[in-house]
Amino acid sequence: MKTKKFYQRALSFVIALAMIVTVFGVAAPTEVQAADKSFDGKKKTTTVTISDTESLDASAQNLQPYYIPYKAKNTGTVTLKFQSVSTLYSYSYGNVRICDKSKKPVGAMEYWNTGQTDPDFYTRTYGVKKGQTYLFYVVADGGVKITASFKAVKKVNATKKTKAKEIRKGKTMTGVIIAGDKKADWYKIKMKGNKKLKLSYTVKTNGMVKNLSTQQVGVASGIRITFYDRDGNPWTSTSYNNMTLANDKDGMDIFLRNTSTGSKHSIKDGTYYIKVEPINTSSSGQYTIKWKTY
Repeated sequence: MKTKKFYQRALSFVIALAMIVTVFGVAAPTEVQAADKSFDGKKKTTTVTISDTESLDASAQNLQPYYIPYKAKNTGTVTLKFQSVSTLYSYSYGNVRICDKSKKPVGAMEYWNTGQTDPDFYTRTYGVKKGQTYLFYVVADGGVKITASFKAVKKVNATKKTKAKEIRKGKTMTGVIIAGDKKADWYKIKMKGNKKLKLSYTVKTNGMVKNLSTQQVGVASGIRITFYDRDGNPWTSTSYNNMTLANDKDGMDIFLRNTSTGSKHSIKDGTYYIKVEPINTSSSGQYTIKWKTY
């Protein structure tokens, strides 16, 4: 019975979204950007609440789209967490998209659902730039509280291989991919003597989509980390933790949010490079890289 109710709500949600964007029949609801629906970018944690009533437009026939402003105090990441406050349903769900201040999308339209236990369904992490205003486009079916949590992350000024920033052994390098930014971050490792190297890296990004019936993961956005040997070729890996990475001519692709993984390599004396980049224009988020010998 619960499954039947979910798909009834899901069907209604799809129909409502179609009514929002259609140019025929019923007029689309007015997009809202109200003062009480703004995130306070000066705070590390700030919230916005959309009630059951507010999730619908004045005619109560369509879902009400909101543009929620966020002005970044510093460069770093903003993680959105969706929590149901509906008095009509046991959960709420909808879509979210990050846009610039002129409402131009700088991220993909993504689905969220508070009725799932996996954080991939109800959290999203985006990279933001200091002093820049973003608008989070949100459509909700049911009341929802959205918490925006900020973490300051310094942007690496190394967009070319020739300017690659060195990562020293045992040190953790934390970087950020800014929403709408196509540039890559370059790093290098200097190895003295023949050693066995272990790389560790984490990723928090936006774009994760899951099929509710099959639980299969699809990727709309993500971060690509490519490791180059001293001859300029992508490294090959002999061991992975937690997940299998795509290992092709473009290197190793890491897409999952909230993921920690790594690889082991036997390498020779020399300088090695690491390229971190968004896989498409919708990608942003945070990453960490660390290495040691064993």
